[in-house]
This record gives sequence, structure tokens and C-alpha cells, in this order.
Amino acid sequence: MNNNITKGTILLIISALGYAGMGMFIKLSGDIPVIQKVFFRNLPCLFLAIFLLVKNKESVLGHRGNRKILLLRGCIGTLGALANFYAVDKLMLPNATMLNQLGPFFIIIFSFLFLKEKIKRFQIGALSMAFIGVVIILGPGSTMPIFPAVMAILGAVSIGIAFTCVRYLGGKESIQTIVFWFAIVSISVGGIYMIFDYAPMTTIQTIYLLCAGICTIFGQFGTTLAYKYAAAKDISIFGYSQVIFATIFSVLVFSQIPGENSIIGYIIVIAAAGVSYFYNKKVDRQKI
Repeated sequence: MNNNITKGTILLIISALGYAGMGMFIKLSGDIPVIQKVFFRNLPCLFLAIFLLVKNKESVLGHRGNRKILLLRGCIGTLGALANFYAVDKLMLPNATMLNQLGPFFIIIFSFLFLKEKIKRFQIGALSMAFIGVVIILGPGSTMPIFPAVMAILGAVSIGIAFTCVRYLGGKESIQTIVFWFAIVSISVGGIYMIFDYAPMTTIQTIYLLCAGICTIFGQFGTTLAYKYAAAKDISIFGYSQVIFATIFSVLVFSQIPGENSIIGYIIVIAAAGVSYFYNKKVDRQKI
């Protein structure tokens, strides 16, 4: 493994730890409206994005021709965060995390539909494996509530759409601009909601949500830096370490252990990601 791939791998694992920590703090914050959680979670991201935009003398609003896509990414990302946070509140943390990790598979689908990228045979096989894994997680013998599980999957769908937008914007806008639009849309929606129906929070709840925001910074910027050092085909499989971290947090912090169905489903979905990863590596070697 060369030096850049090593750096990318470490950054992606740090990102996975950040996202798992975000889920833990969102769950710890307790019975607060989900939209309020999204508002406070994105405050640190907004401040950091503005700081980097000003420091680098970049346009806050981005290029005029890209603003519709930036707004779409912000809106879809906000809906996805709402769905994901609802799922985190209602489900065991690793279950919500695993279902949300279906996002990369939806990126394949939406990139085919909207960016006209071809779906290869091995990708169809990986998508089928992932679907089987989800059926096992939610199937007979599972005690997982269906509606929150559906919300987690909708969160993954939103990730697919949002990151298809990011793929379209790749090279056209900086990551700071993309994060700014996502943060400002979610904060604006949350701010309007809280004007009419603010739920009072304790000091510890506020701290938990701000900690979730700090973890999100590690998650978002860690992922971006990771893929600057190495291609997705070389390191993407390590992003699934988020499920491992989420399971550790679930056991240590919430004393919750995933059931047999869930664990089997996790293995199948991660194996599906592994199929894509190792196939891409094989193709890459053949081109050398």
C-alpha cells in the first residue's frame, strides 16, 4: 500500500469514527424534535465552511450556473439528515448506521439515471447482495420497527441523490461551498421551525448536539480529504468501519447488542461492498 493510499485509509477511518460519534451524540441528546437536532448539529459545519471560504477568498454562493444543483444538494441533504436522525432516535445505533450505509449503492443507481454512468455486471451483483442483506435485517425474526427502518433507508436514498449532485459538482465547486449550502439550508429550515415551536434544551443536551456537529466536521471533511489522497476503489471499503464503531458505542454507551438477523445482514451488505472493492482492484491491476 503506497503512502497516499495509507493516508486516505486513515482519514476515511477517522471520518467513519466521526460519523459514528455523531450518531451516538444525536441519540444521547434525547427527546428533542429532529429538526432542532439538525439545526444545532450543522452550526459548527456552517462556521467552519464560512471560515475556510473567507480564508481561501472563495465565493460563498458558488458559481451562478451551479446554484440550482447546490440548492438541490442542500435540500436533499437536509431531508436525509432528518430521516437519518429519526432512525437513530428510534433504532439501535448500529442498525440505523448499517441501513444508512446503503447510500453508496444508491449513488450507483442515481449516477446511472442522471449522469448516464453505466452500471457494470459486478455492480448489479453487489446491489443484489445488499438488497438480500437488508431483507435479512428486516425479515422474519427481526424485532426492528419497520417505519424507522424505512426512514433510515430513505436517508440512504437521499445520500445517493446528494452525492450524485456532489459528483456533478466535482471540480466545479469547493467542498467548503458545498458544505456551506447544505448547512445554510438545514439551519434555515430548522431556524424557521424553531421560531414557532422551540423545544427548551438542557445544557447537556446542547453540548451533546454541538459535539455531534464537531463529529460531523471530522466525518465530512475527513471523507473529502481521504478521496483527495486515494481513489474510491482503493479505500471505500474502509468506510464501513463506521458500523464497527457504531456497534462498539451501542454496547458501551447504550448497552444494546444487535440481534442475529442484524449481524448476518451486516455481513452480507459489507460483503457486497467488498465485491465492488476487490473487483475494482482486480480491474485496476489488469490495466497496469
